[in-house]
Amino acid sequence: MCHVLFAAVLVGELRHVDYTALCRAARLVAAGLPLLATNPDRIIPDEDGFILGCGAITAALETATGRRARYLGKPNPDMARRAARRLGVPLERCAVIGDGWETDIALAHALGLPSILVDASAADDPAHGFQGEKHGARPSCTVPSLAALLDADLDAILGR
Repeated sequence: MCHVLFAAVLVGELRHVDYTALCRAARLVAAGLPLLATNPDRIIPDEDGFILGCGAITAALETATGRRARYLGKPNPDMARRAARRLGVPLERCAVIGDGWETDIALAHALGLPSILVDASAADDPAHGFQGEKHGARPSCTVPSLAALLDADLDAILGR
């Protein structure tokens, strides 16, 4: 006889969604298990436009169960603080580099850190996340790609 015990339901990035597994997860959350998720990204840009992100799948579980998820990754400031401690880097010497308003730029804003938004055109497309100015979170600067940062003077870009 096999017994399976669950402590929580954890949602991460999914490339394939199994409807039966999604229903089982919803029943577990409805029965009282915590709902944890890695990030609230609603969509992830790809070559066809976008795919559903962790936040979209999590929203389905939240809607079905009436329970709210706890996000463990960006934009959770505790995750960044733990990462900086683990690396032995003072948080005030960090910056957040990313392509997501709702995760990367929001995390930097929550911590009072500078931020670099990769691909400024994504910021103007509502399908890529909220408009940061609506929420008071604006990037310190924008760059067209990560490659643009390779030869850049990050201290100068970030005003340090």
